[in-house]
Amino acid sequence: MLLVAAANSHAADARLDLTASSEHVWRGQVLSEDAIFTPALSVSAGRATLSAAAVYDLENDREAGRIDLDAAYRVLFDYVNLEGGISSYSYPNSAAESTAELRLKASIPDFFIVPALSLYRDIDEHGGFYALLEIAHEREISEVLFLNLAASIGWADADYHTYYFSEDVSAWNDALFSLSARWDVNNQTSLRVFGSCSFFVDGMVGDAAEATYDRDATSLAGISLSLLF
Repeated sequence: MLLVAAANSHAADARLDLTASSEHVWRGQVLSEDAIFTPALSVSAGRATLSAAAVYDLENDREAGRIDLDAAYRVLFDYVNLEGGISSYSYPNSAAESTAELRLKASIPDFFIVPALSLYRDIDEHGGFYALLEIAHEREISEVLFLNLAASIGWADADYHTYYFSEDVSAWNDALFSLSARWDVNNQTSLRVFGSCSFFVDGMVGDAAEATYDRDATSLAGISLSLLF
């Protein structure tokens, strides 16, 4: 699914994530109410990472409903991590249009509550802008068990909302709260269970989401197995 060639002397590391969840939700949009299975493979060499993921509907045709490809590069400073990247989203078995985004993300990983700000700009279909502010805290329960609490809120411009919701408005978009627990089985294997709830902050966008995606709020649960190579 993915080939990578690194133009530096760092050895490449690979990670395979196998995730099952009760619904397919992306930025608050309920793309499928059916359970999904998402295999994802990423390969990192130095500061660069290439990744690919596919979303399979487990209750209908079991074909790939969405394929994501991503390339990222990280720059690490004393207190701040910066990441730039490009992502493409395609829908091989539906009439939905494929698109791509540029991304810039800044985070401060050493804080007790880790803040992060991500900026996305569509470069294919609509040229819209989406910003995501996140906070997260991980607590060590034992040497192998960790608990993570996270929250985020998104904002988008009129081009973004017009494309996804047919609303010509710049406004707050989705808010999300999540809880997960991770068990590190060994140095190469971990198991994570998670749950989240999300809703649309702006009333006009929420009404449009309910009309377009049948719901303006949702919750989901899932489990993920991660393997390092």
